[in-house]
Amino acid sequence: LAFLLTMNRIPILYAGDEIGHWNRVPGDVFDPANGDQSIKPYLRQLIALRKSHPALSRGNFTKIQSANPIFAYTRAFGGSTILVVTNNSGESKSVSYSSLGASWQSLQLYDLMQNQVVKPAGSTASVSVPPYSAVILEVGNGTSAIAAAWTQYD
Repeated sequence: LAFLLTMNRIPILYAGDEIGHWNRVPGDVFDPANGDQSIKPYLRQLIALRKSHPALSRGNFTKIQSANPIFAYTRAFGGSTILVVTNNSGESKSVSYSSLGASWQSLQLYDLMQNQVVKPAGSTASVSVPPYSAVILEVGNGTSAIAAAWTQYD
């Protein structure tokens, strides 16, 4: 869902997606009791995030990494840059994009879903992405330099 709601496309949700009722057989009768209600608040948070950050709905898309199981990209609009990192594996992964040198160190990364700084500016720490999930990070301090570097990295 995080990928769907942060990509540069119009997100399409089908009946039942909001409660994790996936892999249905076409024509099956939808039964809300078969879904996972814990997904609904997460989906609401993602929709609110997309509405409150124009970069997620209108921003330029730049691919950063597409080596399985990590897919990372930025969305940039109006001076705001958001880094999205998805992990399609069963174990936590750490990312740092150290090939960018000092640019990575100068960045502050703020997790928009957890409402906390996950990497302060001046730190060389990597960012952890839990299994089968994504992190949505607002990029601060030196965003224009990093966006240019990421474009060259791809």
